[in-house]
Amino acid sequence: DSIAPTMTITLQNHVSGVVNRVPVVFKLQISEETPFDRAVVQVVGATEYGSSKTSGTNREYEFELRRLSSATPYLRVNAGAFTDFAGNPLAVTVTTSAQFVPTIPSPTWWQFFQIPDSSSSNYHLDYTGLLLRWDTPDSHAYQGFEVSGSALGTTYTNHAVGANQFSFGKNWNHSGDRTISLRVRAIGPGGVRSGWSTTLTHEGFSRYGEDSGDGRSGNGELLRCLGTEIIAGVRGRSGGALDRIDGIYRRSNTTASISSERYVPVTSSSGGGGGGGDPFDMKCLNGYAVDRLVGRSGQAIDRFGIRCKSLTTGAFEPIKSAGGGGGSAREMGCPSTLYLNEIQWRHAHKGWGSMGSRRLVYRIGIVCD
Repeated sequence: DSIAPTMTITLQNHVSGVVNRVPVVFKLQISEETPFDRAVVQVVGATEYGSSKTSGTNREYEFELRRLSSATPYLRVNAGAFTDFAGNPLAVTVTTSAQFVPTIPSPTWWQFFQIPDSSSSNYHLDYTGLLLRWDTPDSHAYQGFEVSGSALGTTYTNHAVGANQFSFGKNWNHSGDRTISLRVRAIGPGGVRSGWSTTLTHEGFSRYGEDSGDGRSGNGELLRCLGTEIIAGVRGRSGGALDRIDGIYRRSNTTASISSERYVPVTSSSGGGGGGGDPFDMKCLNGYAVDRLVGRSGQAIDRFGIRCKSLTTGAFEPIKSAGGGGGSAREMGCPSTLYLNEIQWRHAHKGWGSMGSRRLVYRIGIVCD
């Protein structure tokens, strides 16, 4: 036998050599039986990979490149790297490459969130973040994501990607109520960018008010659920506006049954707001949970309400609300498959025009899960 073995390397998941998914799969096929050792295969452009035999003989293998370090990963087997059983060496070097072009994963859900915080020198900030989550096995192929929109001024890049969730915080320099429109794109190995996503939009539920000092003098509050719970009601006080939030009702995120309900009060020294107005206690029916906040706001939260949605049928209860009729109509909700699991708000004491000098809630935000 004097015939040298031959080898072919083909890219399996490709269109004209271009891939946009991880793992990137190469198939190696040898023309005859050989004492082939997979260690002779050089993997370039990936820091994590694995290989497996795809037939009962030593003639066919698959290599999966699972974590890319380059936008052009490839496999190479050098001439003479192995021989057949007769001692004939591989005659020529064999190599095949792929071009990784990232595509933006379709988010399973996205949600703008508002953090009632006054740490920034600019107190006219309604929005401070965006959450994206996606269900895809190749999230680790991305180095980060870029977000672009008029509210940002410049493109913002984030490199902290993990656990199929992307989030970032930024002080978006604008005041009052304003619709935010952003686009997202993925950054792949070597800095290769995907195309931009469709536009994500959100309109705020509340605002700081006219005096930038309001944020400086206010108090921030937060009530959140455990990972297995969602919000099913809110308790507080209101008159012509939202005076305070006292606590939330939390239920199981699989059943939202009343039997799983727990009431969680505000425990901070500031007490969640002022003491004016009358008490309200808004709760969802059995099997329902809150998916949207509705109401009115101007300088303060004039009216506060919740919309409850069935976990099984998707039906809605009539909206429950309390407060006055000032300001403009607002609403802020979750994507169709999610429910509230966190409420954030700020309250301050000042002169509120016709409502007098009192402590009121003037800003509110949510996080969904």
